[in-house]
Amino acid sequence: MSILKIFSDFRKKNREIADSIVGEVIVLYYVLKDPRTPWYTKAIAFLGLSYAVSPLDVIPDFIPLLGYLDDLVIIPGFYFLVKKLTPESVLCDAKERKIAGDVNKYAVAGSVLICIFWILLILFVVISFLHFWKGHKAR
Repeated sequence: MSILKIFSDFRKKNREIADSIVGEVIVLYYVLKDPRTPWYTKAIAFLGLSYAVSPLDVIPDFIPLLGYLDDLVIIPGFYFLVKKLTPESVLCDAKERKIAGDVNKYAVAGSVLICIFWILLILFVVISFLHFWKGHKAR
């Protein structure tokens, strides 16, 4: 088996895992927007998200291997707890909305604005670098 075949299989498997995770995040988004979702489920989801983006960890990330182990256990734990506490009807409706592709127009507009921001930022950095480099070469 060639190295390219191994790399291709590895990449395909990672793509499937990433698509699955994105699909679950979309379902969770619809679950949290649903007014039938209990307040305590939303609170647990908020705590999980807060822990995920917080710079403070139970085990600091600079400790080799153990630093990321808490993230690999706690964050999925919050996710499964939220799914377990969500009423089945809300979960089914969220999955149907994901399959139907019910996309919020504000989310699309926000994504476009973020892309424009990054393009402009990259353009600014490149132009600044070229201007600096041109001025530096002239001396």
